[in-house]
Amino acid sequence: MESYITMRAGVEATGEFIDRKSRFIAQLVHVETEQEAAAHQAAMRARHFDARHNVPAWILADGRERASDDGEPQRTSGMPTLEVLRGANLRDVCCVTTRYFGGTLLGPGKG
Repeated sequence: MESYITMRAGVEATGEFIDRKSRFIAQLVHVETEQEAAAHQAAMRARHFDARHNVPAWILADGRERASDDGEPQRTSGMPTLEVLRGANLRDVCCVTTRYFGGTLLGPGKG
């Protein structure tokens, strides 16, 4: 079995930055099932109910993975997040990136 890095259960890692007045908050937790990933997504949607987007990406140790752009331009949010998880060799994690819109479109060709 291939080695990988994961999060400690019960811990949430967060990171935040602002780009052209849009606020992005990444919230990463340990998950072991699709249901746990869905529960984290639901919790972040409830926590940030007033955000424009809550973009999920998750990857499990057995190789299952999923990402969604949640209304952002196609393949500009979910897949890049999933690529970061893959590149960091993370497994059994779910990341939801929340975006509070700052008035400037940031999609391809917008920046």
